[in-house]
Amino acid sequence: ETTRAGLRMRAAFLITLFCGHAASLQLVPWTVRPAACPRASAAPPLMQFNEEAREAMRQEMQVQAEAAQEVAKAQIAAQWVTLEAALPATEPRDAPVLTLYRDANGWCPFCERVWLQLEQKGLPYEEVLISLKDKPAWYLEMVPTGLVPAVKIESSGEVLWESADIMRRIEADFSSDAAPPLLPAADSAERARAEEMMEGSAALGKAGFQVAMSARNESLGEPERAALRASFEAALRHLDAQIAAGGGPFMLGADFSLVDCTYAPLLERWAVQLPLTMGFDLRPPQPDATPRWPALEGWFVSMAALPSYATRVRGDTYSWSAAVGTFQRMF
Repeated sequence: ETTRAGLRMRAAFLITLFCGHAASLQLVPWTVRPAACPRASAAPPLMQFNEEAREAMRQEMQVQAEAAQEVAKAQIAAQWVTLEAALPATEPRDAPVLTLYRDANGWCPFCERVWLQLEQKGLPYEEVLISLKDKPAWYLEMVPTGLVPAVKIESSGEVLWESADIMRRIEADFSSDAAPPLLPAADSAERARAEEMMEGSAALGKAGFQVAMSARNESLGEPERAALRASFEAALRHLDAQIAAGGGPFMLGADFSLVDCTYAPLLERWAVQLPLTMGFDLRPPQPDATPRWPALEGWFVSMAALPSYATRVRGDTYSWSAAVGTFQRMF
């Protein structure tokens, strides 16, 4: 009973505190409900505004939001000014002579050939990335094959596809003192040698693809896999001998050429991916190891020091390693 009395006293105190009418309150048994709080009954219902008041509030909130947006825009603009001031000065670029359409992932070796050629020649160009999984309708209308790469010549609007045709057209139409040719003079012995090596890239590519797929082809026996590997190794020895015959370090000799553009995409991928997929080392696994193909290793080293390739076009080791799983699911 004492406890109940104490509780009634506390309840009375709390009601008095919030309602302010202690004199009208009496301690009553819990079975009797006390009178309603006068302030509570007298207060208007919450959030009961007429239409005019609600519209005024809405307009005020909109004005405040717009003002906040303007402040944010001004802050962003000021930040851009600060960032632009911190950027190093760049030389103005000439108007693009063509537009290159290439794959968005940077996986296509044929796109890389043209891309490297443009970078090495220093030609101004626009670049449009095409999703291979969802090619735009306008691209399919422009390029009948739907494949990449493609280029559109700025002066004529002509569209070209097939990497070999594109590269030869670029050499024919856009070589100058400012954009040195990447092929030897026509009808020269060096030109014939360049043509032979570029033609041979298809055979090397086929041999490399076959040996890479053989590692996962359960229908092949060990003798068939060994024969494909031997064929690939023979093609690499032939390429190594061709580089050595030209004096290196590049494919034709001392100068970078269109032959290097042709081989670079295949070789850079194989150097990363073949050790992972089949334990095949195209380059020495350790820095101090003797290269199996010394002229080819010299080519890798020289390409890594070529700015147009190393800083712009070449894929990184992580990306080529991560792409292995995707390629295996595709093929």
